[in-house]
Amino acid sequence: METDIQQSYVFYRNTVNNVNPFTQLPVSALLENGTGSLDPLLLHTLLTFSFEDIYSKYPDIGKYMKTCQLVFYSNFQITKVLQRKGKQNRQLEREAFREEYVATYRTDWIEPILQNHSDYAKNTDCFNRFIQEVSGKLERLNGEIKQIIDYENMDSEFRHILLNRMGIDVCPYCNRQFITQFMDRDKFKTTADLDHFYPKAHFPLFALSMFNFVPSCQICNSRFKLDKGIEILYPYNSGFNQDTYFHIPLRPDTKIGSILGEDTDFELELIHEGTGPDSTAIHNSIELFNLSKVYQSHKDYVRELLYKKNAYSESYKGDLMSLLGKLNLSAKEMNLFQYGFTLTEDEFGKRPLSKLAYDIIQRNS
Repeated sequence: METDIQQSYVFYRNTVNNVNPFTQLPVSALLENGTGSLDPLLLHTLLTFSFEDIYSKYPDIGKYMKTCQLVFYSNFQITKVLQRKGKQNRQLEREAFREEYVATYRTDWIEPILQNHSDYAKNTDCFNRFIQEVSGKLERLNGEIKQIIDYENMDSEFRHILLNRMGIDVCPYCNRQFITQFMDRDKFKTTADLDHFYPKAHFPLFALSMFNFVPSCQICNSRFKLDKGIEILYPYNSGFNQDTYFHIPLRPDTKIGSILGEDTDFELELIHEGTGPDSTAIHNSIELFNLSKVYQSHKDYVRELLYKKNAYSESYKGDLMSLLGKLNLSAKEMNLFQYGFTLTEDEFGKRPLSKLAYDIIQRNS
C-alpha cells in the first residue's frame, strides 16, 4: 500500500499539485512534513499509528481532521441537542452551543473564514453559510487527496487478512454478532464488514489508516451507520461505561413470574445516565444503531438469565463450589460455568451479548 501511495504522490506532485485552500501551500505538503518530498515516516505513521499519535507528531494532519469533523458533524438538530443536555431552547443557549461546537474544531485553517462569518452563531442560516464555505474548500482539498490516497489500492484479499489480524471477535458497535474468520481455498475470509469509522468519502486522508478500520457486522455497517454525520463512540478508545446499562424496570403491573424468568412479559430498557465527555457519543450510538430496539429480540435470552439468577441461590453456589472444589475454579470460571459468561467488563468483546448478561446478572437485583 505504501508503495502505491508513493507512486501516486510522485505522479500527482509532478503533474497537478494544486494549492490547499486552507493553507495556500501545495496539497502534497500534507505528506511532506516540511521536507519538500514525501516523508516515509509520516506516511507509515498515517497508515499504522493511532489518531492521537498521528496528531501529536504531525499537527497539520490534526488540523485536517478537525476541519473534516467540523463539517461532517455540523448537521445537528440544535433543539434536540439542547433538550438532551437539559438546557432551555432560547436564543442565548442556541448561540452558546454553536460557539461551543465551533470552538471544539477551531484551528488556524478556518480563522479567515470565521472572520468573514462573525455572526455564524446568530442563527441557523448564518451558521450554515459559514459551514458551506468551509465545506466548499474542504471538498476541493479532499478531491486532491483522493488522487494520492486511493482505497481501491487495497484488494479484497488484503482486507480479509487485515480483518483476521485485528483479532476482533464480536461487532464492537452492537455486541450482538460474532465476527468469524475462516479459510477458503487457502485465502482468508471473514463474515465482517470493514467499516471506516470516519467515512473515506469525507475523510480521504485516512482512507487506508489502520485505526480507521473497524470490523463490524453487516447490519451495523450497511444498514445503520452508513456515512451519517453523527458523532458516535470510537470503539478503540471507549465503550459503554457503568452509566449505560440494560435494566428491567419494576412497574405496578409487573408480574413476579417475569422477574423470576418464567416468561418474557417485562420491559427491557437501555439506560444512559452519564454526563461525561462521552455522553453525546454514547447517546448517538444508542440511537444510530437502534440498540434499544434490536435488543428487544433478546428478551427470551434475558428470561433465561433471570431464571438462572433466581435458581442459582447463594446456597446453591456454595453446594456447587463444594462439588467442584477440586477443580479450583475462580469466580470468573464459576460465572462461565453457570451463565456462559465470565461477567467481567474487560471481556465484553469476546462473546456476543456479554454486556447484556453482565447488566442483567450484576446490576438488576
